[in-house]
Amino acid sequence: MQDTNIAIVAILISIIIVLLYLFKKNRNSFKSFLDIQTNILVLTTDTKIIYMNKAGLEFFGFNNTKGFIEQYSTLPNLFIEDDTCFSKHSVGKKWLTNIYKKNRQIKVKLKTPLDKNLEYYFYIQLSKLKRNYYLLSFTNITRLESDKDIIRKLADYDALTN
Repeated sequence: MQDTNIAIVAILISIIIVLLYLFKKNRNSFKSFLDIQTNILVLTTDTKIIYMNKAGLEFFGFNNTKGFIEQYSTLPNLFIEDDTCFSKHSVGKKWLTNIYKKNRQIKVKLKTPLDKNLEYYFYIQLSKLKRNYYLLSFTNITRLESDKDIIRKLADYDALTN
């Protein structure tokens, strides 16, 4: 798990460096760079979603960021209550600022509008850009969570008493 976190942080630092360069050079290049990433990436402020990459739009079933924003005004509205995860009630209105000050990675649980029966788990890596802009990178950890659940069940299983 530690190796995975280190790899995620290293990749995100590389992405951020390239993104900062592209952001200064050309905003369209910035969006193009975000769109080629396989993780869900969201450019946002504390109060407003600015841009979501193609991977995110496909996951949530939208054609463009504007359609997503019309249905979900803020990202925490997507998060499902779970004792082990961050939820929209965890930090308050300035959730990005508060998370950035405390810890730059959170775990969330959510459902996609395309399949409301499946629950997904993501780590969200938070990176502060200029002023009050943030880049959020969603790494799908659903399989890791499922594997942990299987291991917990196996550890609790007693062959003699079932």
